[in-house]
Amino acid sequence: MLTNPVCNGGNALYWISKREVIVMDVDKEIIVREYPHPARAMLYDPTYLWMGDFLSCIVSGNSELTYEIYILDLDSGIWTLYHEMGPFDYMAACGHNLNYTIMSFRLWINDQIIFRVSLHHNSSHENIHFGYNVKTKQMTKIDDIDMGNFNISVWSHTNSLVSLPTTPA
Repeated sequence: MLTNPVCNGGNALYWISKREVIVMDVDKEIIVREYPHPARAMLYDPTYLWMGDFLSCIVSGNSELTYEIYILDLDSGIWTLYHEMGPFDYMAACGHNLNYTIMSFRLWINDQIIFRVSLHHNSSHENIHFGYNVKTKQMTKIDDIDMGNFNISVWSHTNSLVSLPTTPA
């Protein structure tokens, strides 16, 4: 079973399977490399994001309120611990103590990881987006993305025979 690919902006797509990360050369349309998952990713539901020149894997840490980021050295195929995040101070970032049911990491831009917290109030559902700076360890609420019940997804696009949708179906 494959998930949506993580694209590095070059000519490679990184497909995440249950067993490994599969690298496909888009121009040649062949598999060029396969990497095992980090050990902790096998225990938890990981999120894979492209970070500069590295593929990153975010997994739950030692508590359900913390997260560990591993990065893959593409030459050696070895995952190393890059950063530990959390627990997050939501009161300082948005003025509320949040009781959320789902947190999902969405995008990594420069030093910022964008993530969404899904809140459920009785029968209603809303999302709040935050940015976490891995250099300064600061978290801020992203005010330009309105709170609400919509779902923002980011999709990859390549200028080849392989193209993914720009909006979710």
